[in-house]
Amino acid sequence: MVVGTILAILPSAVACCGAQKGDFMIRLSLAFAMCGFVASCSSGGGPAKTTQSVGTSGGQVTGSDGTSLTVPAGAVTTDTTFTIETAKNAAAPTGAAAVAAIYAFGPEGAQFAKPVTVTLPIDTSLLPAGKTAADVKIYTAPTGSTTYTVLETVVVDATHVRAATSHFSVFAPAVQSGPVDTGHADMTMPVDMAMGGTSGCTPVCTSSTSGAGKCGCTSTCGGVMYVMSCTSTAPNGPASCYCEKGGQTSGSATLDSGCNASTTLLQQAFGTQCKFLPN
Repeated sequence: MVVGTILAILPSAVACCGAQKGDFMIRLSLAFAMCGFVASCSSGGGPAKTTQSVGTSGGQVTGSDGTSLTVPAGAVTTDTTFTIETAKNAAAPTGAAAVAAIYAFGPEGAQFAKPVTVTLPIDTSLLPAGKTAADVKIYTAPTGSTTYTVLETVVVDATHVRAATSHFSVFAPAVQSGPVDTGHADMTMPVDMAMGGTSGCTPVCTSSTSGAGKCGCTSTCGGVMYVMSCTSTAPNGPASCYCEKGGQTSGSATLDSGCNASTTLLQQAFGTQCKFLPN
């Protein structure tokens, strides 16, 4: 298609340059030059969106730039259409150096019976001085949110990292600049911090006035991020939530009243259902 278009306009291009139309070498040189121009223009928009259906037996979805998703058997209960695309409007994690594009994996907000594995490419030219793939972590945040947590990240090779997740959101490979808790057996906040009114430990909760959509709470306590992220598909219907400490999924919660729950109810679920606050 592209070659045909170039050959069709070659006579005019050659004439414009003052050359003879019968000069084969000039035509050939112009063809290669124009092919290079077209290729560079077409690659400027980032990788194309990848869409693939995976069933209950599991499978793998691979993007054109090295991103991939591995779905184990039993992770989904029915045929599910998965997508991988760049999240062009997503904000980068605060206090970290992004080392590649930020990606959105869909279906957005999906939760899985078994963890799936997300693999992301690294642009080594963006690594801070002295850093390697071993320093890269995969950050994740709900779509539209800037509240990132860090997943336990494994180096695949010099240009790829991977992490397991039980839900979908936005994923960003970046080099962290602060301490991160990569998962303790005890998921509660330190008692002296949670009960002593330490700045930042009190969870900040947001609800949805319509009752549908997203809601939840976040708290940074002792340098560790605690998150309860909830999704409700119907007004006043139950909201399903997942709980994370330091980027590690620690449990789940349910809000019977949906995402229009009061701040008090959200904080109670954060403390008791997610089991973050000491008894």
